[in-house]
Amino acid sequence: MFIWEWLGALTGILGVVLTQKRSIWCFPIGIISVVISFYIFFEQKLFADSLQQVIYFILLIIGWYSWQKKIQVEHEVVVSKCNKLQRIQLAIFIISFAILLGFLLHKFTSATFPWIDSLATSIAFAAQFLIAKRKLENWYLWIIVNITYIGIYCVKTLWVYAFLYFIYLLLSFVGLNQWKKELTKDAAI
Repeated sequence: MFIWEWLGALTGILGVVLTQKRSIWCFPIGIISVVISFYIFFEQKLFADSLQQVIYFILLIIGWYSWQKKIQVEHEVVVSKCNKLQRIQLAIFIISFAILLGFLLHKFTSATFPWIDSLATSIAFAAQFLIAKRKLENWYLWIIVNITYIGIYCVKTLWVYAFLYFIYLLLSFVGLNQWKKELTKDAAI
């Protein structure tokens, strides 16, 4: 399992770095990472995390297609911000899905942290969706998710993943700053 943790971690880090750089290669590398992570999380009975990997897989395919289509038209990945309605819709989704998933995991599984894991999973889904849409706010959501998962993985003694999410946390701040600069640059043009 330890080797798989490292392979999942390394492909995960590479995927985030490629996302920061707005490289379409973030998607195939991300797919490798989520497949490995699914196996590890399922073995650890972190079922919300396992489900998260399945949804990431789907969102990575959608994002890959969306970015490819946009690149053909705009020749680069253009960053934008969510409007007020999109933020409200995201909040409703996050809260609703967290409650539903938390209830299901609490009631029907042996999940270790059904409620906090469900909330982090819901936020992560929203963040991954925002990456596919090239929205700046994805990085703020990833910061919250990464802090939460550092705690969960420390308690579960998944030290490689705790360290990975610490690296993700640092990369989220870097990504936020890079995308903010791109947004400012794009607005100035």
